[in-house]
This record gives sequence, structure tokens and C-alpha cells, in this order.
Amino acid sequence: MEPKQFVPSKFCLSCDVCCRFSEADSAWSPALTDTDILKLPKELINQKNKFELKSYKDVYLCPCFRLEDNRCRVYQSRPFDCSLYPFLLVKKDNKFFLGVDLKCPFLQDKQNSHEFQGFVKYLLAFLGQEDIKELIKINPQIIGDYQEDVIFLQEINLS
Repeated sequence: MEPKQFVPSKFCLSCDVCCRFSEADSAWSPALTDTDILKLPKELINQKNKFELKSYKDVYLCPCFRLEDNRCRVYQSRPFDCSLYPFLLVKKDNKFFLGVDLKCPFLQDKQNSHEFQGFVKYLLAFLGQEDIKELIKINPQIIGDYQEDVIFLQEINLS
């Protein structure tokens, strides 16, 4: 099961933020669930069960990202972590949170909107479903460590 997308596809396809990383082993690189690993081409995944980022000029690109048309080549079966973005699962002080990455240009104007607040409620309900909580529990790697560009929205109870 995958959450609805908050950022419109048209906006995503014109953006130059997602799928690009400043380091080859970036903490922002999508974390893969066990199911993601099984359904994705093996040559895209490194020994840490993360995407093997590809060097391009002064950044590193997700191997699924097609620079020529700004699209994901595995979009229909993209990882759970990617389907949540720009929302993220993060941990800090042994607590789990739903967060949002403010580097997403779409969110910069939407962060205080009713549309944003409504989507956060939807996403919290989605994450509260038993099958999704179980997915997160058996794949703790998809809960990233706190990063400075993340705003905490609400603590998530996985029990």
C-alpha cells in the first residue's frame, strides 16, 4: 500500500531537488524496505541495501532518476520512502516522528495551508494502519536519523 502523493506530478517533474544528493553515501538517499529490495533491479542496490548513487558533475543521482526527462524509471514500483517524500519518518531521542523536508520547493508555500494540514492528518491516519505500522516495525531502516532540514510534525506511536 502506498500513500497518496501531496506534491503534484507536474511540479515534481519541473523540480531540481529530489533524487539528487551532495554525498555518495547521503543520509537522504531513500531507505529500502525488504519488499523494495526484492522488487527493484539488483544492480541499483549497494551492499548497505540502499541505492547505489551515481556521480554526476558535483552531485550524486539516484540510479532510478532519468536526468533527460526528470522522471523516475521505477516510479510505479518506487520505494516506500520515495512514496512518502517530502514527508519522512525520522527518529530522535528514541522517539519516532513524521517529519517534512523543507528543501522541497512545493512545501515552502504550502507549509501553513489548510491543504497541508489536511494532508498531514491523512498521512498520520495512513501511518496508523496496522499493516503500515507492521511494515515500519519490520523495516526500521526506513526511519532515518534526524537531519537539520527536517521539521517534526507529530510523534508516531508504532505499538
